[in-house]
Amino acid sequence: MSQPVASLVMPLYNTGAVLHDTVASVLAQTFQNFELILIDDGSTDDTVERAQAIRDARVRLIRRAQNGGVAAATNDGYAAARGKYVLPADHDDLLLPERLECEIGFLEAHPELDGVGAGHVILSRSAVWDRIRAARASRFGKGVAENVVTAASLWGGILFNPTVCFRRSVLERMPLWWNEQFSVGGDDEFYGRVLAAGCRFRILPDVVLRYRRYASSLSHRSRVRAETARRKVALAGLARILPEATDEERTLHCRLTLRDSSLAPADLPKLQALFERMRDAARQVDWLDEQGLLEVMALHWSRACALAACHDVRAGLRAYYAFPMLRPYVGSPLTILYQWQKRQVPVLLHHR
Repeated sequence: MSQPVASLVMPLYNTGAVLHDTVASVLAQTFQNFELILIDDGSTDDTVERAQAIRDARVRLIRRAQNGGVAAATNDGYAAARGKYVLPADHDDLLLPERLECEIGFLEAHPELDGVGAGHVILSRSAVWDRIRAARASRFGKGVAENVVTAASLWGGILFNPTVCFRRSVLERMPLWWNEQFSVGGDDEFYGRVLAAGCRFRILPDVVLRYRRYASSLSHRSRVRAETARRKVALAGLARILPEATDEERTLHCRLTLRDSSLAPADLPKLQALFERMRDAARQVDWLDEQGLLEVMALHWSRACALAACHDVRAGLRAYYAFPMLRPYVGSPLTILYQWQKRQVPVLLHHR
């Protein structure tokens, strides 16, 4: 086929049961000038046979002799991508028909941006119901500005990889793509380095994906692996602006990133001091915007105060407005009360 405008990169591993529906959602896009690169990562089921049976010239299959993990497979796909735009895709999610048209159209209209993320809904049994939820979320969503997206990378990031679309020039700027030492979390680690390199990403309010959630993904083992990866990514983010952070500061940064329920009122002054140090250090780099950083800090501060309020309600509420640097950015008391009830109400119900 001729040079495609977009390259969708989809790693595969033992995905025969869901591959047909996923590929069908790609081929049904309203924007049709694309290639779909399938990277089989040593599957032992019928994934390869099902991929080879797809009769569409836009679909390319790359076969890896041995399983090397999603990071290695993704890198192979990125190396093979020929499009002006690159879109990661998971093997088991379903794209809404307008995904490519929405994201590519937005980037075409905003040459100052390097990429975008977007929204998603959890896949249900009803495509109609999912489309209704997606339309409502798209209509009332606000999106996230690029300065906030960049600042959020210090705590692990908020870009959801299966919804991202970025210019291929991003890959040309990066000497290393996905770090193959990450079995999970390689996407967050990659985007953290991309944003620190000065690339600008925005998150659109539009919902572009029906995300398939498995019961196994909620298992204890999966949570531990995800938390370990999140901790590594958060520490890498902190090191980019505060390489001399103490062990206590690194630990506190991780506890906040993981929303550790043990965060107590006594931790809030230490967190306040860390935030002030991070703000001062961020002024020395040219890829962080101070207002975006303070907005993200305010969100984390509200969560920290809510966690502290689970130990002492009055202390958590008092601390919420007692941080001068963040006072202009924190919301109403309803913000911390909302965060508090999310954590405390399930505990109260459990003990009834």
